[in-house]
Amino acid sequence: MINFETMIETAKSVLAEELPLQNSEMPPQATVLLTDHGNVHVAICRDVFGSDCGYVNLINTLKNKGESRVLQMVTMWKNGTVDSPSMNLIKSIYEMNKENLETEVMLFGKKHGDPEELPLRNFISKLKYMINY
Repeated sequence: MINFETMIETAKSVLAEELPLQNSEMPPQATVLLTDHGNVHVAICRDVFGSDCGYVNLINTLKNKGESRVLQMVTMWKNGTVDSPSMNLIKSIYEMNKENLETEVMLFGKKHGDPEELPLRNFISKLKYMINY
């Protein structure tokens, strides 16, 4: 059975082979998605502030395979730190299937070392609160 632990191991495995872009201080980042078809898809982002992110290809792959419902998502840096997914990716996933508001997203907990899982709907609510705070 695929769970967040499996997805984290997938991210670590993929990121182990990745190198930062030349002249970049940013390490690569991977986002791993689990769809309702039971498939795991990975996007590598080598430049989070530039254009070298695999999110467009990831969304196109999902659409081409007829997989629009994302059950779980985790984003990780090469050093193993879990981070929030890109807002562009979140928007694309939501636009692809409105049920993706229920996608479970792994985030850091309050201690920043304890991962926390919550639906995308709650993540967006937390994000809105943090922006308005």
